[in-house]
Amino acid sequence: MSSDKYIGQKFGRLNVISFSHFKNKHLYYVCKCDCGTDIILLLSNVIKGNTKSCGCLKREINIKKNTTHGLSKTKLYKSWKDIVKRCENEKCKSYENYGGRGILICDEWRNNYATFHEYISKLENFGMSDYTLDRINNNGNYEPGNVRWATKIEQNSNTRNNRYIEINGITKTLSQWCRDIGISNKNINKKLKTYGIDYIASRLIIAAEQ
Repeated sequence: MSSDKYIGQKFGRLNVISFSHFKNKHLYYVCKCDCGTDIILLLSNVIKGNTKSCGCLKREINIKKNTTHGLSKTKLYKSWKDIVKRCENEKCKSYENYGGRGILICDEWRNNYATFHEYISKLENFGMSDYTLDRINNNGNYEPGNVRWATKIEQNSNTRNNRYIEINGITKTLSQWCRDIGISNKNINKKLKTYGIDYIASRLIIAAEQ
């Protein structure tokens, strides 16, 4: 005996369409899956949620797992793991400069590597050999809008300890001015310890105007 009261109802991805047959005291119904597939299923399994689709849901889950596993072999996945480690693991050598001072990785990226990979891989300079992942605001978190692919020189110019000097209305770090003007950064650092930043600034201004 069929149970027509279930016709038209939806369970998971399955819409109950019509009665199919009765076998071994069990009712079987034709169901249409959201993917468009018609399939005959044991009604009790559909109602209880034991069967949620024609099989497409399981395939999608397996594809997602395999995709994530494939991504885990990339350099970017290692970078993600390193970010999580230095933000959360107090035993990590870098923790003091990251998690220890409140730097976090946003929940969206922390809980889903695939989301992190999708965002990061679309940024400019992704995959370039001389570029690595960097935070734009050195005091900000790892989150959308605050990361970029940058060269080592650009990253060295983006640290908490940088000293900024303005010459003719242009502001750059001490290292950037030394590089652009052609002065040894090593010698400047020695004089900085001895004479202070004002002396260094005056010497850079003279060099820039020559």
